[in-house]
Amino acid sequence: MLAATCEAAPSSFLEHLSNALAALGAFVLRQGAVSEHCAEIDFEFPRVHAMDVYCLLVANGIELSQEAHQQLADLCHCTQELGGEAEGTLVRINVSVYARAEGESFLGAPAGKLSEAA
Repeated sequence: MLAATCEAAPSSFLEHLSNALAALGAFVLRQGAVSEHCAEIDFEFPRVHAMDVYCLLVANGIELSQEAHQQLADLCHCTQELGGEAEGTLVRINVSVYARAEGESFLGAPAGKLSEAA
């Protein structure tokens, strides 16, 4: 699970994010509010699009935790090193998005691991 924050209401933000992910060919498996201040999205995508997904997450206004950035950077680096071997492999990611007040910095919600799907 990756952790992130956003200034918008997390559940409405995920609606926008799920549409953007679908445009990249990702499959949203589950999304929804966990609480008033937290929402989660679970999706998978072809590993060869790892860099596109990373860029999409950052460009859409969420602030990833330091650990989430490191995990996504590692995924992109390993995918590049694998070259053609990455073809046909799916990656599944779960992102928890927490609300933060405007101007507040990310204090670091817990983040877990990425998992490879079939």
